[in-house]
Amino acid sequence: FDLIKQQWAIFGNKHTWFMTLFYYGTFATFAGLGAQLALLGNHTFAGIEGAPSAVALAWLGPVIGALSRVGAGQVSDKIRGGRVTTIMAICNIIGLLALWWYKPTSVAGCWIWLIIMFWIFFWTGVGNASTTEQMAVLFPPLQGGAVVGWTSAIGAYGPFTIGMLLAECGAGVMFGVSTLIFVAILAINIYYYDRKNAPDLC
Repeated sequence: FDLIKQQWAIFGNKHTWFMTLFYYGTFATFAGLGAQLALLGNHTFAGIEGAPSAVALAWLGPVIGALSRVGAGQVSDKIRGGRVTTIMAICNIIGLLALWWYKPTSVAGCWIWLIIMFWIFFWTGVGNASTTEQMAVLFPPLQGGAVVGWTSAIGAYGPFTIGMLLAECGAGVMFGVSTLIFVAILAINIYYYDRKNAPDLC
């Protein structure tokens, strides 16, 4: 019972909820866009003769994100996960705003759209690593494992929530909501974890 009590205590810690938001933003975007890229690309490229096949290229996004996660873990260990999370959030905001605004009208434009999408996969992969490193610093090992498990479970809803937003509200709203999530991640991360005299520098 002592073990369960210690693990259950994570839900009374504000950092659990911050990390849940961070990991949801990174992993849910990664997994959600991975599940929707083919459909989203086909819809975006509709009517453009000679457009690349989003179905054929969809596998590249998850691969890019998985590879960037590996490298980002090592970088996070060296320069702090919080610093990497700040950079990651800024880069994702730029990419998501670009996708929200940019509508390809030519074959070249389709490739630009795909490059922006792969940019987001790269940086969400980075965020998966940096937020996990932050959890390892913020929580003792026993609680850290519980937090990782909890945040991973919530992040797994990414394909469902991204898919629902896309189906019910359209790509513009989906990219807009995702942008706001990363703005919140950036603000919380800078205040608590990545500024001079941050209360929980990590």
